[in-house]
Amino acid sequence: MKLVDFSQDSTRLALAKMIIIDELPFKHVENEGFKMFMGEAQPNFKSSYHVSIARDCLRLYFDEKETLKSLLSANKQVVSLTNDTYINSKHKLYVCDNSLYL
Repeated sequence: MKLVDFSQDSTRLALAKMIIIDELPFKHVENEGFKMFMGEAQPNFKSSYHVSIARDCLRLYFDEKETLKSLLSANKQVVSLTNDTYINSKHKLYVCDNSLYL
């Protein structure tokens, strides 16, 4: 069996990505099932509270935002976002037709 190096930081980053991709609540990391699974999968992982995971997700957002800004700037590209709003007969506001153009 090949041993794999463990990194707390990269595991927390992967956990933050999982929370975002799977649209899980931040408190998911405090569930007994998750703790039990991580204890088996990687006993060295130090579990975090939901506040830490939320902070990791926010840090990941800002990092990705900067990466995207740099990429667009380097290629001299712009992004245009558009949307339309309307109010139906029951006076409910709707936002629709969000578009992304590169």
